Amino acid sequence: MRTKNINDNSLTSRLKWIGGGFLLVIVIIVAFVDFQVKKTHKDCPEIQKKIETITVIAANETNKRNDQSAMIKLNDGRLVIAYSHFGKSSRDIGKSSIYYQTSSDNGSTWSKEKELIETIALGSYVPSFYKKPDGTILVLFFVRESERPNISSLRQIVFSADLSTQLTKERTIVPAPGYFPIASDRLFFDTKSNLLLMPYPVLVSGEGYSQASVYITKIIVSSNFGDTWTDSGITINGFFNDKGFGGAGEAGFFKNGEKITLYSRNMIEQVGACNLTWNGKNYEKGKEYKLNIATWNAQSTIKYCDDLKGWIATYIRLNKMAASPRSQIDVAFSTDAITWKKVFTIADIEKDGGFMVNEPNIFIENNTVYISYSVSTKPGNYFDLRITKLPFAAF
Repeated sequence: MRTKNINDNSLTSRLKWIGGGFLLVIVIIVAFVDFQVKKTHKDCPEIQKKIETITVIAANETNKRNDQSAMIKLNDGRLVIAYSHFGKSSRDIGKSSIYYQTSSDNGSTWSKEKELIETIALGSYVPSFYKKPDGTILVLFFVRESERPNISSLRQIVFSADLSTQLTKERTIVPAPGYFPIASDRLFFDTKSNLLLMPYPVLVSGEGYSQASVYITKIIVSSNFGDTWTDSGITINGFFNDKGFGGAGEAGFFKNGEKITLYSRNMIEQVGACNLTWNGKNYEKGKEYKLNIATWNAQSTIKYCDDLKGWIATYIRLNKMAASPRSQIDVAFSTDAITWKKVFTIADIEKDGGFMVNEPNIFIENNTVYISYSVSTKPGNYFDLRITKLPFAAF
């Protein structure tokens, strides 16, 4: 019996040693995984100190709103941001022209603002950039023709490679009558079809206000880098709330393998989507579906990043408990364009103070993800234009 007790004790000791070693391995693995997770979190000091938020232009009494921005890199290395530059009113129908600013230090500081496109009709708004193969820059934008009823047109101008010289006269590509409230930075070049695409919403019913209107999205395409445009024949219907409002608005495109995906704003608390496949002659429309991004009645932007081998989305977070329905801007990442994981909160007026965040957009350059957006931080609807720079390490 004594020998049996010794053997039992020895076996027990071995089991305890093995169990303890196994537990230690688990602890090390958990700690390593936790460290890796924290490396991509805003609280990680190494990442946090590399994140910059810059006010590009602050609003004032004579310029109460700056937003609806788009960015591009010039041939000389400077970054450009163009945006709707409102006057004494920050309302959507307020008078606006399109201004731009440049940066020679990767977006940390910005030059004084200059007018790029003057006020046409009641206002010029919402720029999109495309750098043509010859280096010149196409700018597509929205013009308000009438307030009541809401009537608009879509127009374009070609500028020199440094934006200093207007090379073509302003030209209408989607004429009035009709109401086409596009989002900024929506021109998309599809390398598979070699076509330049521009989605635009069309008001079907209602006065144009998103909560009581119906929009569809149409797509124009160009085979000569924007010199001429034709209708694609595709209509995106989108999704509607229980009152029958919504549809597909402020649409954009992102690369998705052999396909491209159109995503759009609606009233159902989910971003809508539809895949388009090029068959050699035209685009075939897939079934419309919902992306797993929860936002409501607000612009989103999604882009694929080759270096990160994944998709980046920025959107106004759905928060029914917030005092303002537009109170936080989140950034998320996905490796499949289906499942999204939040990476960072860019702006949070519930935490930092303010009244509204608006119109987030994405530009990717210099191993950095630039999120541009506007924020109203004081009474009177004054909207500053800001940029937050996220290093690739944040993803």
